[in-house]
Amino acid sequence: MEAKPPLATCSSTDLETMQNEHHPECVVCARGNPAGLKLEFGLVAPGTVEASFVCDSRFQGYRDWVHGGVVSTILDGAMTNCLFLCGLVAVTAELKVRFRRPLPTGSKATVRAWLDDMVGPIHIVRAEINRGGRIAASASGKFVEHSGSLEP
Repeated sequence: MEAKPPLATCSSTDLETMQNEHHPECVVCARGNPAGLKLEFGLVAPGTVEASFVCDSRFQGYRDWVHGGVVSTILDGAMTNCLFLCGLVAVTAELKVRFRRPLPTGSKATVRAWLDDMVGPIHIVRAEINRGGRIAASASGKFVEHSGSLEP
């Protein structure tokens, strides 16, 4: 029998505490990283985080399009913050990204991630980037809980 995500235990307090403790210099969510995206995730529904952002030309690949690696990074970071929301520390074991349409630099977009399922220490998380009411990219990931130190 599969265990369902602990959605009732997810809170914005956990999210900020977990970010500060486990991602103090994160390229996606750390406010103090001068080279980072500084996305501010917030609780939008049980087990779901969301952040709005505008990627500038520093993050482009092809002219005027956000680099696919940056798109993947944003999706992965959103999924990690979704887990933080529920007080979970887990590392990416698998990430599958589907690019549906280019994400222009300078455009406003929203990334949303939600906890889909969990079985023991494995957490299934999904995310998507939406721009102008259309999905630009979507992802699913498997994350494995990490109980020890994440220090190198």
